[in-house]
Amino acid sequence: ITAILGASGAGKTTLVDLIAGLSTPSKGDVRIDGIGLDSLDLHQWRQKLGYVPQESVLFDATIRENLLWSVESANDVEMIRACQLAYADDFIRELPQGYDTLVGNRGVRLSGGQRQRVALARAILRKPELLILDEATSALDSQSELYIQQAIEEISKETTAVSYTHLR
Repeated sequence: ITAILGASGAGKTTLVDLIAGLSTPSKGDVRIDGIGLDSLDLHQWRQKLGYVPQESVLFDATIRENLLWSVESANDVEMIRACQLAYADDFIRELPQGYDTLVGNRGVRLSGGQRQRVALARAILRKPELLILDEATSALDSQSELYIQQAIEEISKETTAVSYTHLR
């Protein structure tokens, strides 16, 4: 895991945009495992990325549908494993309809920590080579923050993770 820390305007988002191939450098090049990003197929490269934004966006659909949005072909075993890694499976199973519970527009029926864990599970389900975490714990209560930190620690055993956040 690599952490990128800096003040507002220091270039954290720009750096992540360069890594994801969303922008190109004005000088030099970006290399992934020694290969210039400009020589890679950007669509294929982006398929290898998982991204968890600071404010998770969930669709007005079920948890299952929100998870499968990233990988439609995933089966229940893969989906549940991703949720277990993200510390989401337990709370999901306690919901009235479990994985088939509607979350409401932007996930309003879930707490911020629950939304963030579903978003993390959705990213994990992609089995990314690189997981990008944008201030993944910045707006969470201490218990949710602990769950996310534990999940990131566990996930980083299987994939490379880049986490960026503001200095506080």
